[in-house]
Amino acid sequence: GVISSVFIPYKVKPLPPACEVHSGWSHIVVVTMDRRLFTWGRCDYGQLGISVLQDKKYISIPTEILSLHGVQQVACGSEHNIAITSNNDIVSWGWNEHGMCGTGDESNVLIPKIVTRSFSLHTMSAVLVGAGAGHSMTVFKNII
Repeated sequence: GVISSVFIPYKVKPLPPACEVHSGWSHIVVVTMDRRLFTWGRCDYGQLGISVLQDKKYISIPTEILSLHGVQQVACGSEHNIAITSNNDIVSWGWNEHGMCGTGDESNVLIPKIVTRSFSLHTMSAVLVGAGAGHSMTVFKNII
């Protein structure tokens, strides 16, 4: 289909009740009251967190990230995202040119991937995530 700019607000596909809305450079992330994520917008770097065909550059209908539940917090960078789940996992996905998804390489991440930590989940708990154009960060606290 044809992608065109919209200059007035319009109602998108009905979503479950939302409690948060976040925006990257050209994508939207909505957190619902039951802690699910829906995304739409540009998707050529994996920033929507759903596996899509390589020739598709946009998805204009809110789409649930089925592989991710129990999101406690999310942050959007320009074309990537980072989140804390109810299991205290840190997950990231999207544009990874500068390694900001924390995967140890620079390949784009098409679906949410757990970021490996060098310390035990039993001693530290994630309390805050943040993202900018080309970086991500997580704040932890000692729990022992």
